[in-house]
Amino acid sequence: MLLGVNKYLKKEIGSEFDVSIDFLLDIFQSKKLSPNKIFYKNVTDIAYLSNGRTAIKFILLHVLERGRINKCWLPSYLCETIIQPFRELKLDYEFYNLEENLQIDIDYLSKRLEKNDLLFASNYFNLSHDNIVIEFLKKLKNNNIVVIDDLTHSFLNNNVFSFKISDYSIISLRKWLGISDGGIAISNDALFDKKLIITKPFNDFVRLRLKYALLKNFYLHEIINKEDSFRKMHDKAEEIANLTIRLHEMSNISKTILNTVNFSKIIYKRRMNFKYLLSSFEDLDKIKILSNNLEEGICPIGFPIITTKRDILRDYLASNNIYCPIHWLLPKEIPKKFDYSYFLSQNIITIPCDQRYSIEDMEIIIRSVKRFYKKINS
Repeated sequence: MLLGVNKYLKKEIGSEFDVSIDFLLDIFQSKKLSPNKIFYKNVTDIAYLSNGRTAIKFILLHVLERGRINKCWLPSYLCETIIQPFRELKLDYEFYNLEENLQIDIDYLSKRLEKNDLLFASNYFNLSHDNIVIEFLKKLKNNNIVVIDDLTHSFLNNNVFSFKISDYSIISLRKWLGISDGGIAISNDALFDKKLIITKPFNDFVRLRLKYALLKNFYLHEIINKEDSFRKMHDKAEEIANLTIRLHEMSNISKTILNTVNFSKIIYKRRMNFKYLLSSFEDLDKIKILSNNLEEGICPIGFPIITTKRDILRDYLASNNIYCPIHWLLPKEIPKKFDYSYFLSQNIITIPCDQRYSIEDMEIIIRSVKRFYKKINS
């Protein structure tokens, strides 16, 4: 189920997307294999791959074909999977500091960046790069420094492709849509060598992810009742994804789904749900909202909050069938000197507010969070 109000018999908020049989039947009858044109705005070239880390590796290989990479600079706040392609290509990488608003620490990097370095930057949640960072990134190109910008959290923001602040961008789509696979590599610099891409999709992974999404739909509609049996498919799929990265093309079924998506509806629903959560949580002093920025044109991936009671709050919500991800538990190799990154990793939780849910669902979340704090303070 990609859009609309959650009408399941078994109420569950969050976790992975499910897919219905009816939706898949419609997809199989469609002959549209051209991915959604939203990604073509003002870019030089684009490639559709199996996931985000595959898109990163594809771009890194493209950069290496054109010359040497001295050192790669990665943000100190990231997930483990981003590091994987750098490791596999045996690139020298180091982490850099972030300010408390998750903006790049320009002073830190300015003292360390050198010619032929590569900078991997990220747009976090609804915290887009500020104007100072944008100007900083633009200047790096003139100093022979390659910039890759991770747009996974921000690709539905207005004008995100118009700034041309990076040489390359990547997007991981599975966090937004009910698709089995999907990663996008974008070039603002030169045409990609598409011969690097394996045209056969990542079949084992795609099949497992698709089976999982279907069985989850059956579970939510109470057609089946053994949840553990299909969650193992999800875990197995992730095991496969964590193997050595091969440059598989996005599957045709995911391309077709992508072509059918109405992104305007997704943006509307996410903004509406975010606004409702914001208005309800602003006066709750037990939590801190990471960012209340929902200016016109911003589309949130979720509603991140900071709380020192993160782990027990998350467990309590899960006991009420509300599943909130953590973005992210930091890889152990990130130095402890990056205090804010570690603080955030230990205290952040992301409340779901995506297009699957209604205002009534947001009310369920709000009541559950407030009950939790009332319970621990009583």
